[in-house]
Amino acid sequence: MINVMNLDSKELWQNGFYFETNEEADLFAQIVRDELEVRIGAAIAKGMDYSKLAEFDACTTQEESQAWLEKNRPDYREIVKAQSTALAQEIMAFRDRIPGLIVQGRHSLGT
Repeated sequence: MINVMNLDSKELWQNGFYFETNEEADLFAQIVRDELEVRIGAAIAKGMDYSKLAEFDACTTQEESQAWLEKNRPDYREIVKAQSTALAQEIMAFRDRIPGLIVQGRHSLGT
């Protein structure tokens, strides 16, 4: 399965995602990583009040963020895994509709 956590043009290519240029592949990978970040953030924030979210926003280092997650959302690893798996499955399920993607020697125009 495609690894959306560290998605790059090489990972795309290894999973049969071919674009016209490396730049297109890199842009697609960035869009996927950004979407994953949004989904993980929304899932982690679900059910938290404003003060808890403000605490997390106040974290300025990776270490502070990690410590906050360990204390306030100890299930965050499961959330990350679930969101990553769901997004990877969506990408694979809809791969024939991805604009610019070359699938089995033909262009997929998203139509």
